[in-house]
Amino acid sequence: MALYGGLHDNSSLKPNSGPWYHIMKLKEELLNSGINLSSLFKRKIGNGQKTSFWNDNWLGGSPLCVSFPRLHRLDSNPDCFVSERAPTVRQSTSVLAPVDLSSGTQNLLLGSGPSGFLPPPGLIFKWAWSRVLYTTHEIEELRDITSLLSHLNLSQEEDSWEFTMDASRKFTVKSMNSHITSLSYPSSLQPTRWNKALPSKININTWRAMNSRLPTRRNLAARGIELHSIRCPLCDEDIETEEHIFVRCKIALDIWRDILKWWNITNVHLNNLYDVIHLADYAPIAGKFSSFFDVVVQTTIWALWKFRNESTFSMKRPRKDLILSDIKLLSFTWVSSRCKKTCLNWIEWFNDPCNALPTLCNLP
Repeated sequence: MALYGGLHDNSSLKPNSGPWYHIMKLKEELLNSGINLSSLFKRKIGNGQKTSFWNDNWLGGSPLCVSFPRLHRLDSNPDCFVSERAPTVRQSTSVLAPVDLSSGTQNLLLGSGPSGFLPPPGLIFKWAWSRVLYTTHEIEELRDITSLLSHLNLSQEEDSWEFTMDASRKFTVKSMNSHITSLSYPSSLQPTRWNKALPSKININTWRAMNSRLPTRRNLAARGIELHSIRCPLCDEDIETEEHIFVRCKIALDIWRDILKWWNITNVHLNNLYDVIHLADYAPIAGKFSSFFDVVVQTTIWALWKFRNESTFSMKRPRKDLILSDIKLLSFTWVSSRCKKTCLNWIEWFNDPCNALPTLCNLP
């Protein structure tokens, strides 16, 4: 796919100019059905010469114009390419220069400045602001975007497109059709998950995560709420979305690895939020016991969201090493107290639930 500007702008397309014209005509119709065509594709950066820095989706999550609206409005060239804003490594080892937030084009080594902003040393950023950056929100956005770009390395390859809904990252008509069909008929293909062994709040939390209804920083910003940052408060490596919190964050990756190890599950890969929420459906566990494993899966989602909230709002930072123990205790409590005629041994459940399961009855 070599459509310049991505799927965000179809102004350059001529009427009846092949399949892409017809795809773009369907964009609004799909959006009305809850399918955001633009979010399904992501730019894979090579040399950065054909990818819009602000308007294309190339870092994951949303385009930078959505994630950093203030800086986007202040860029004197909002149609610039990634290659024009990518940082370069400073060859000299001289002392860091102060941050210049004045208007005009800057080709600067960012260092300490009036805002107390200390970006990664040794990198030259090429900004072109229309005026001085001086407000707290502008400085915070500059801090966040600089941190994101500090890991950007361009290559000699040309930029290309990735289809995010397929594990191969390649677009096929079959994969697109499957995705559209699954979202168009949610009542038959994606029923609301409701596990009777779990309290209502846990089932509802999973539903909210599945439907982007949790108050993540990305969702709050999209609703116009002023935030000092929309990046993950746990790892600070990406924009905070449901998929990042429950799938891609370092905390989530470690916890899911421990959960799979606890249940002796191998050769299972969690590529997206759908894979996580439906893990009990395809994990190699006997069918009559999958509902018990679903208790663990949904409890894990709840525990990760709870850990995120406590890390953000509590005066005392929670301990990551206790997350798994809390999941084991909560899932044991709910299964043993809400399932009829169960004789669940805590020690067996804690150490090897697969051996404890044969003594359990089916969920009510």
